Amino acid sequence: MKIPTLIFNFLFVCQVLNAQPCAQTHVTIKTQADLQTFVTNSSGCTDITGDLFITEDVLHLDGLEKIVKINGSLTISNTTQLESIRGLSGLKEVVGYIRIQNNPKLRSLQGLENLGKVRGDFFYISNNKHIKNLLPLSKLDSIHGIFQLYQLDSLESLTGLENLKYIGRDFAIFKNDKLLTLSGIQSLNTVTQTMRIYENPTLTTLTHLSSNLAIGNLLVINDNPMLSTCNAVPICNLLQTKPDNCIVSNNAIACSSKDEILQLCISNLSEPTTKTVAIYPNPTSSKIWINGLEEKTEIKIYNSVGIHVKTVYSNEDIDMTTLQNGTYFIQIDNQHYPIIKL
Repeated sequence: MKIPTLIFNFLFVCQVLNAQPCAQTHVTIKTQADLQTFVTNSSGCTDITGDLFITEDVLHLDGLEKIVKINGSLTISNTTQLESIRGLSGLKEVVGYIRIQNNPKLRSLQGLENLGKVRGDFFYISNNKHIKNLLPLSKLDSIHGIFQLYQLDSLESLTGLENLKYIGRDFAIFKNDKLLTLSGIQSLNTVTQTMRIYENPTLTTLTHLSSNLAIGNLLVINDNPMLSTCNAVPICNLLQTKPDNCIVSNNAIACSSKDEILQLCISNLSEPTTKTVAIYPNPTSSKIWINGLEEKTEIKIYNSVGIHVKTVYSNEDIDMTTLQNGTYFIQIDNQHYPIIKL
């Protein structure tokens, strides 16, 4: 009966022996010379007992592959030449915070593919204009503090966060110029405090939020000019049970107020199925076509400030040539679809 205990103790001892603390408590890398000095003096250590701070003129992080754990915080900030962080590919856990900010040449988060947990006060990813996706974060399952994604100029979705289930404080997504959807966070089921989605100029829908998502304190959806689909299940649930915990304003039609979203939430309860509608071409300079509708379905077109500009029917040509260039919204039943007129 003691054999399982002996095996467990043996494995624990092996794990402890394999973990080798670095002699240098806090590591600052500003140049390749700094990196080489640390690698030469570290003797293959796996655990940084303090912080790892990367900044200024470092070119790459090759040589840090044996680092498995940072007991302090990880900062990659204000670099001028850094294009890759692949040297961090062995990193599994950061006990403190992570800050990846203001790195104008950083192309990807590749190097964080083994990161599972961030236990510190926050995880900030911001002002890295070339990062297109979050795929390297595919093993990340929990963030114990604040999670912020902002000013990521090339980010189009949250693909890569499919394993993320828990955020221990706030979750903020803002000022991402090309973000279209929240696809990627379908498994997120807990935000213990506040979720804020604001100033994302191309965001169109929130339907990728999990139906099981629980937001503990406050939901803010503001200043997303193309956001027209907000009646996701967790938002509907919060509006129906705790409307005072929601702040909604300055989004597109159907998502510009709590009342608009709530009306769609209620109407969807009586709709057993949802039509699959395809609108093309988008953008357009002349006509558009709509597939997936029955004959003589009424179609209303609104401009970006909510003024009704046209009504047509699905068995007619939909001619946009007389409309000024800009963003419009096609209303079909209770759904709104953004389209750009060139």
